Amino acid sequence: MRIQLFYLFSGLLWLASCQPNLSIQRGPASTASKSCAGLLEELVTEVYYHDEAAKDLKEILAQLKAIDAEVLAGSKNPSWKDVDALEKLSKDVYHIKYQKYEFPEDANIERFYARVLAELQVGDEQWKALIKTVDEYDVPKEFAPTEYEMRSIIRRYLNVLQEPLPNSLRIGKKKLKNPHRNEKLILDGIAITKGINPKFDDLIKTTGFDTYDDFLKAVAKQKEELGDIVDLMLKEEVSISMNRPENARWWVPKVGFQNQFVTGSSKGALDPNSRNAYEASRTWIDPKVYKELDNDLKPKYGYVAPKLDSPIQNGNANYGGDRYIFDLEKVRKRMTWTHGDSRARFGSSKGYQFTPEGWDETFIPWDRRGLAIPFLSPNTKNNSFRLASGSQSKLPGFKINHNSSGGDYMELQFWGPLTLDDVSTFVFKGQNAPEGEFLEALLERKIKIFQDASNGKEYLPWTPTKEVRGPASVEEVGALDQKRAAQIAAALPGADASKIRLTNGVGRVDTSAEFKQSYFVMTENPADPNSKFTVIPMATSRYDKYNYNTDEWWDKSQAAEARGEKIPREDTAVVERFLRQHNLSTNPDVLEFSGVDGPAKKIPAQLLP
Repeated sequence: MRIQLFYLFSGLLWLASCQPNLSIQRGPASTASKSCAGLLEELVTEVYYHDEAAKDLKEILAQLKAIDAEVLAGSKNPSWKDVDALEKLSKDVYHIKYQKYEFPEDANIERFYARVLAELQVGDEQWKALIKTVDEYDVPKEFAPTEYEMRSIIRRYLNVLQEPLPNSLRIGKKKLKNPHRNEKLILDGIAITKGINPKFDDLIKTTGFDTYDDFLKAVAKQKEELGDIVDLMLKEEVSISMNRPENARWWVPKVGFQNQFVTGSSKGALDPNSRNAYEASRTWIDPKVYKELDNDLKPKYGYVAPKLDSPIQNGNANYGGDRYIFDLEKVRKRMTWTHGDSRARFGSSKGYQFTPEGWDETFIPWDRRGLAIPFLSPNTKNNSFRLASGSQSKLPGFKINHNSSGGDYMELQFWGPLTLDDVSTFVFKGQNAPEGEFLEALLERKIKIFQDASNGKEYLPWTPTKEVRGPASVEEVGALDQKRAAQIAAALPGADASKIRLTNGVGRVDTSAEFKQSYFVMTENPADPNSKFTVIPMATSRYDKYNYNTDEWWDKSQAAEARGEKIPREDTAVVERFLRQHNLSTNPDVLEFSGVDGPAKKIPAQLLP
């Protein structure tokens, strides 16, 4: 359908630009002799284009009507399938925006589509019923995790889909009030970590020291023995990280990072009951009270790692190929940590519901992160960011209730909502670079991007090539097209930049008022300022790179192809007579620009043999 829409819009563009004596590709042959006024009139009456538009728009409407009316109304939370369906449909009509932006004075195109849609819907009782049904549903005032975000996405896509419609035919939308859940939950997350602090300090003596300050004094005395990890941890010169699978790139920009209570899935153990129990125990919250907390308040799990430029290697690469590094300033006050996997640490020996008796049986406040130093020291000296066994500790008198054999990671818990806005750096593995809308989401937030090309041994700053970037905004592409038009006008005598009309990098140039010479403009990637664009001389609107041919040959070749016969060869003499008849050059140059502001190169055009 997208390909059909592209050609449909291309055909409309050529009609709107009025090209006397030139046939329109895919259009009816009768348009060749019509005046501009006649062409514009035919824009809304020509059976060919009407049928093509009706076919595509009927398909869009059929898919739209297949979506639950409550979802469209905002009264029911959409599924990811609903979001995906509307996202694809909105992309199918995205070209309408280009038309509106580039040709605001040519309302014919928009009126044409509105007319087709209206004709499809006036007699469509199912559509009328859908509009009425949507209007009857109420929108809730409170939302569960991700519900407001998901419904907002549906609204945004629905707005795009309904843009060509007259108001009388649009699906009504009651106001979706922002509940500002995230702001409240962030404060609740800070409150939980603050509530842990005094209870944790009551257990500090189980470390072997009377106070945390006494512990830090002992660390200072052993600093040379403990090594660089002392400053790295106390000065927070570490990466606050989380790994996610690559398929999360689709939903992270939409709803952020979620725990298993929200997603219902986990690469680790999926057991909400036991998770509720041990998370409640480690925070000294009554299990019944904890179970009823907002699931988006409950922790998302990450880990502490060395900085990307550190010689110490990251010891944790599990739970997904993509790595997100968070801005510490945005998460510090609602972050805790544990010695290793908090769920597997001692679940089998102590159970999931318990009262903490030792410092390592709780979620530890981030401002007590120095307690990890004795366990990190032995391995970081060997350039591995892993927790060692307590027996390897170089701090005399330091104790731990539940020792391990070593090799654990320093787990983090983030309390409250966590979104892409909290991310400072994104790291991808190998050649799996971000692209499309996800890449745009990273760039929009000025998130730094690095490539892990050597399995954690070296991280390279990565700048996207324009080929991997997704659709730019209409305004961005329009601004680039204006620059391209200025370049073309400067290179072609008789061309007027103000009259060169490009849409998404495609358009035409007339170098005289009498249309004695016309050119077709083609851009490989309209959203990329460095993308090559080519200005091709036209004898007809049918082109093949640098080649062109006559109406007569085109008709014969189409007929031969339909009969399954060999396509006849073009007669060069016939082409030259055709060009002279229309006062067109028999050997015009193709202009090839290396990009916006780039130089132009002349390439001789070749006639088809």
